Parts: sequence; structure tokens; C-alpha cells
Amino acid sequence: MVAGGPARVPARAVRPLTWVNRTRDERRYASFDAYPFFTMEAIMAFSDETIQQVWQKARGLNDFPAAIWRKDECGAWIRRDDYGKKQSEFGWKIENISLGGPDEIENLRAFQHANGYDRANRRARCRVTADQTGMQVMERIREPRNREA
Repeated sequence: MVAGGPARVPARAVRPLTWVNRTRDERRYASFDAYPFFTMEAIMAFSDETIQQVWQKARGLNDFPAAIWRKDECGAWIRRDDYGKKQSEFGWKIENISLGGPDEIENLRAFQHANGYDRANRRARCRVTADQTGMQVMERIREPRNREA
């Protein structure tokens, strides 16, 4: 409480958080969860064939089987079986990186769920990347792990 008067409630606490009253940075970095018109079904409305083709476009490494492990454009680990699993550290999604283009294979990329693509600036939005802290330069990765960027 402020001396001499009632506690001030921030305007944001009263108003529901919508796209209009977000700050510019909040709008830029908002995830799909923030958009009421995006549903998980709409995001994951890709055929098994398309999912596999997008998976094959992600970076494979020699240390791990490419059929199971890959890295997204931000360098974060993703696991093939974790497509659409937001709660998994290695869960991933497919994003269309074109500015209004169709959902064709050349426009689609695999991203770890916390990462995405900023179409306006035409670059990846990286919140999570592979965790290689404490590793020597030439040391082989024993177990995939991610960390916040």
C-alpha cells in the first residue's frame, strides 16, 4: 500500500491481455499461444509425408542418428517423435517462413517449440539452443540437451 491512499493497480492487471494492448516487443516475440485464432490443430494440420519432408530439411549431425535427432535453425535439439509435444524439451513444430506464401515444402521449417521465425525481419527467433556448456572444443556430444538462449 502506498502511504496516504489505496494501492495502485497497474492498468494491465485490469485489462485482459490482447494483441492491441501488448507492447511492440511483446507483439514481436509473442508465441502461437498468444494468438486466439491459432489452434494446435491448425498448426499441426500437416500430412505425415509433409512432416517427414520438413524433418529431413532440419540439420542432421554425425553424432546421433538423423532419423531420431536433428537441430533446428537456431541449433536447438529436436526429436522426431516429439512433433507437436510442447511439454517436451525436444518438442518441435513446423512454421511457414514465407511472407504470406503457401504451405509448400520450400516454405516450411522445423523449429523447437520455443523458437520460431520472424517473417517481418526474415530471420529465426531463437529462445532455445543446444547446451554445450562445459564441453571441450573437439569433445563429442554424449546426450542432447537444450538451454535458453
